Amino acid sequence: MSRAPKHLWIVGGLALLWSLLGAANHLLLVTENRAYTSQFTEEQLAHGRAIPAWLSASWAIAAWGGVLGSALLLLRRKVAPFLLAISALAWAAWAIGMGVFTDLQLALPFAFAAVWAVYARMRSVREALA
Repeated sequence: MSRAPKHLWIVGGLALLWSLLGAANHLLLVTENRAYTSQFTEEQLAHGRAIPAWLSASWAIAAWGGVLGSALLLLRRKVAPFLLAISALAWAAWAIGMGVFTDLQLALPFAFAAVWAVYARMRSVREALA
């Protein structure tokens, strides 16, 4: 295997850090970590508890799929683009379910996931042709 280009480490590292933030947010909210949830109002927490199971599952797949896909991108595994695409699709499902494509801040997870997926796909095509 040839040496990985610097941009792979930069993009892959940013993707992993971004994905870890999303996964940590998911874990801390799902487990209702007191230190973390104390920053939210009771109304916000009640809204989060009322999220349907399919939407919560979409969030988990999106966040944790991003972590796994990003890590595998850094390891230059062929499955990374697939996992990152699944993560992006799960973020899209989450955003549609939450009705947040109109809110830029809440649509960012999908946008970043889509960028990571496209980058990984481009890398895998280039490496296959090399």
